[in-house]
Amino acid sequence: MEGEELTKDAIEYQKTEINEVKATFPGKVKVISGVGDFTHVVTITPEGQNIHCKFQLTEKYPHTPPVISIQSECMYADLTTSLASHLQKEASNNTLLGLMTSCRQWLLDNDVDVSFKPDTKKEGSKKRSGKNNKSKKAVHKEDDDSFKKKPPMKTAADVIKRIQWDENVNKDDFIVGYMDRIVGLVEKSFSAFTWEDLASVDMFALAIPQHRIQYFKYKTEKVWDKNDRLDNVFGSTGSKITIVDAIKSYEDKIKQQKHVSDNAEGQKIVTVENEKTQETEAAENEENQQKETVENGCEAGIDQTIVDTIPEKDIDTDMASRRQSFRPNYFTAIQLTDQDTVRNLVSIQDAILTRHPKYEPYRIQPNGFHLTLNVLLLDSSRDVDVCVDAMKKVSSDLKDLMLATKPLVFEGVDNFDTCKVIFAKVGFSQEFLSLVDKINQTMNDSGLRVDMKSLKPHVTLFNVSWSTFKSMDWKKENIMLNDYATFKFGSQPVNNVQVCRMGTLPTGHGFYRSIFKLNC
Repeated sequence: MEGEELTKDAIEYQKTEINEVKATFPGKVKVISGVGDFTHVVTITPEGQNIHCKFQLTEKYPHTPPVISIQSECMYADLTTSLASHLQKEASNNTLLGLMTSCRQWLLDNDVDVSFKPDTKKEGSKKRSGKNNKSKKAVHKEDDDSFKKKPPMKTAADVIKRIQWDENVNKDDFIVGYMDRIVGLVEKSFSAFTWEDLASVDMFALAIPQHRIQYFKYKTEKVWDKNDRLDNVFGSTGSKITIVDAIKSYEDKIKQQKHVSDNAEGQKIVTVENEKTQETEAAENEENQQKETVENGCEAGIDQTIVDTIPEKDIDTDMASRRQSFRPNYFTAIQLTDQDTVRNLVSIQDAILTRHPKYEPYRIQPNGFHLTLNVLLLDSSRDVDVCVDAMKKVSSDLKDLMLATKPLVFEGVDNFDTCKVIFAKVGFSQEFLSLVDKINQTMNDSGLRVDMKSLKPHVTLFNVSWSTFKSMDWKKENIMLNDYATFKFGSQPVNNVQVCRMGTLPTGHGFYRSIFKLNC
């Protein structure tokens, strides 16, 4: 009964808010009711603007934010996606009118012009004559020029081909900046990639879809940037600078800097009698560097700790306040269920403990073996409900992706932070990346705070707490992992995806407490 009253109240609130929107944007609001899971779909097209803002409201709105999409003939797809994502994050604490204000501000901040001047001349209308008519035509032409579409920009594929085949450039001098689905923005050498068709590349080759490329650099200088519409490879966006020009400009600048540096060094030698001796400077620098290292080390002790290994009561108050802006409390994972693989991982743990028994307290139990896909912050029970609802809505799509994904392959042992963390390495396919991408996109679109930048696919075997790692001289421990570098543990089908709360793993059996679990 209470649920029915809540739904009625929500629908009445929605009607009231929609009427306010109609009053603010008269004749520019389209409302469709009863579309699938949505009670109302509200599309707003502001006067004189070539942009359509669509808000899809469920029966739980305003307690659940609307699903937002943007369409505009004046904006590229990446811009409409960025704007929609920005508004989705603002939606939790905003009305529809507030979101339209945020939309306008975003367009101004990003210098995006979506205004247009419609052609008011109609067929059969009387022609104006004389001077006034010519004046009108001149003004109309000026307006057309000012609202002219931006010139098309050469794509990442064009840049790749240019670097590959232009004899005037060296491929090894170029850097690719791209969005990795797991770790975020990454830079790698152009020559490190396999630029073949993705369908022909195996899981261990370095290859990426071209739409994930954000920019190209010549050494340290950007020559092509998708988001900034920078093209100094072909000059397609109006700069008229080609890659040959950009390379010459960069090398000339480096020569000039070296010339200035050499002159400054010469002046320093001339005036050295009025300065400290090199020995004195070196001694002071070394002392300062040691102090700085100690101070930085003390700060890093908590900053780099894996969140679920530190009780909140043990965290320094000042450090906690600096991290509270994003302190994840949930994670999405695939639990390892293949028993042969689990047994092999346990056998390697036993072998490592034979040589290094002090790792015993930091051993991960077999029921806790998992592969983390992302971490996220759910601030309230409402966030938890939003997360669960969002994952349920895409369950069918996720199952299709899981079934299409090749099994994960575990081979070799490696470590993080000088053997603070010892883990099994994971080989994965492009289909796996598509699954991770779908999960992250679903959570982002629902307005949840997801962090992927600190993640690298692995299965943790040992995880020493930072307090212990810093207090004992672990770096002097000669950890022998080379013997296991090529050990094949087995594989794991992608047969489950779980969203779990960070906390203590149950002893002996069971997994972390989950709020959502999908099996296939």
